[in-house]
Amino acid sequence: MTQITLVFGDISGDGHEKTDTLTIETNYSYSKLRDAIYKSNFKIDSECSDYDERTLSEELTNFLVEIGLLKREDLNGDYRLTVRGDEYVRRLLDVVKYENPDFQWKETALATMDVGGYGLFY
Repeated sequence: MTQITLVFGDISGDGHEKTDTLTIETNYSYSKLRDAIYKSNFKIDSECSDYDERTLSEELTNFLVEIGLLKREDLNGDYRLTVRGDEYVRRLLDVVKYENPDFQWKETALATMDVGGYGLFY
């Protein structure tokens, strides 16, 4: 299994500069997962890509309903799913899993250790 930390948010740091991460263990290599993500129906370049945009496109929401990953009644009459950051990543990975049945993943946590260096940043 490979551990990969997925980073989401303003990765380029040219806007609000807020990011978060979700670390997973997967049977896919980094490059195989990257390729599967970019080939998927979850278009990461356009979903939740504008400032304060927390809803998935109507097209992706409908796709999630069609493949059974979401129930229409869970949308409260809305045609777009509102997500938090971690839910965005989980939905992405669910789409990758649907489109690549051999893909396996689970959330994991990396061990962290404080090694000092406070003065290195100003």
